[in-house]
Amino acid sequence: LSAYADEIKTALIAYIEQLDIGEDVYITKLYKPALTDKSDTYDITSIRISKNADPLGTSNVTVAYNEVADTSTSTITENVT
Repeated sequence: LSAYADEIKTALIAYIEQLDIGEDVYITKLYKPALTDKSDTYDITSIRISKNADPLGTSNVTVAYNEVADTSTSTITENVT
């Protein structure tokens, strides 16, 4: 499942990097890029996000007019069961 996790991370990063300055991150919109063409092999039970060092949660992240959403593979953690 590690290869799938890498694909999901890459897709999530690509989605977030295409957001405009000041564009909020809507948690429900993260499911679409996370469901790759191999999604019949796995099930995403939840996605949790946060802003900076805030606790992870299932709410949207509000981005100020002069901020931009950003992430990297080092900030994305998957739990495979």
